[in-house]
Amino acid sequence: MKKIAVIGCGLMGSRHIQALRALGYDASAVMGRDSEKTKKFALDNGIGEWATEFSKLEQMGIGTAHVCTPPASHFDIVKEALEAGMNVVCEKPLGLDAQQCRMLSDLAREKKAVNAVGFNTRFHAAVQKAREMILGGDIGDVLLVNGSYMQEFHALPAQLSWRYKEKCLALTEIGSHWIDAMRFVTGCEVDEASATFGRFFPDRTAKDGIQYPLGTVEGKPFHADSENAVIASMKLNGGGLASMVLSEITCGKSNRMELCITGTKGALWWNTDELGTLHSATKGRTQEIRFDGDFDSSFVNMFREIYADIESGGPEERHMYASFDDGLRNCEVCEAMQESEKNQSKWESVK
Repeated sequence: MKKIAVIGCGLMGSRHIQALRALGYDASAVMGRDSEKTKKFALDNGIGEWATEFSKLEQMGIGTAHVCTPPASHFDIVKEALEAGMNVVCEKPLGLDAQQCRMLSDLAREKKAVNAVGFNTRFHAAVQKAREMILGGDIGDVLLVNGSYMQEFHALPAQLSWRYKEKCLALTEIGSHWIDAMRFVTGCEVDEASATFGRFFPDRTAKDGIQYPLGTVEGKPFHADSENAVIASMKLNGGGLASMVLSEITCGKSNRMELCITGTKGALWWNTDELGTLHSATKGRTQEIRFDGDFDSSFVNMFREIYADIESGGPEERHMYASFDDGLRNCEVCEAMQESEKNQSKWESVK
C-alpha cells in the first residue's frame, strides 16, 4: 500500500496518527504551514518526514492524505490531493459551502478515490446497533428524532482560536455531527429546516489568547458574530419530525451528544455520557443493551473500514463511513438552517 500523510499539526492530526497506529498503519509524513512547528509535531509523534509544500508529498509517493486542518483550507487541500491521485480522509466539515462540497464529491467520483469525512460518531457500537434495529424495523416507522449536543468549551473565559476567524462554531462544529448521526441511524433525509441562532456575549475582550466578557479585563475589545447556540426543527422525508438543540456555552457539559428516536412500535435513545449503552423501549418495557469501547475506538473502527476499501483498491458501495456525498448533504442541511436563521426562522427547503 502507498504511503500515508497527515496534513495538520493539531489535536485531530495526533488523533488520526494514533488511530492509524492502533491498526498497524503509520504516517510516513506530516504537513503543516510553519516549518519549525511542523518539524516539532512530526518528531513528537515519531514521524521522520515533514513538509510545508504539497509537492513534497507527491514526490514521496503519498497515496492517502488525512486532512486535519481548519475548515477554510479543506477545499484547496482536498482538491489538490484528489488531483494528485490520492485517497482522502477529511475532517468535518468537508467544505465551507455546498458548492465546494459538490465539486469535491464529483472529483472524488471521477478519480475513483476512497473518500471519507471524519464523522466518527457512526462508529460507536451503540450507534451502529441503533441503525441496525431501526433499518430492521424493530421500532417501526420513524416519527420523531430529538436530541442535543452540549459543550462548555466556549463558555467565557475561553481560548481564542481559529474558529472565531472562520465563524465555525455551533452549527458546523458540533451540529454537523448530530445531523450526520441522525441521518446514519434513521436512514432519513432532511427535506426542510427551520433554525434560530443564539449569539450570546457578542462583545468581548481578548487578552493573552483568552477571551472574556467585554469590560471584565483590560485587553483588546472585539466583536464575535459566530453562533454559540442553535435550536433547529426539521421535516424528514419519511414524514417524521426532528429537533436539535446545540450549545457550546453550557457549563458542566464536557462533550455530551444525545439522540432519541421514536417510532410507531417503540423507541431508542443514546448519549455520549453513557457511550456503551443503548436504551430500547416498547410501551411499558425498557431495556439496556451494553457495548465495550471508548471515544478513541470510534476513530479506530472508522479507519479500519476506510483502509479495507483502500487496500481493496476503491470504495465499496455499502460502507458505513461518511463519504464526500454525505459531507455534501450535511452542508446542504446546514445551509438551509443558515438561510432560515437569516429569514426569521422561516422554513427552508434543503437543496
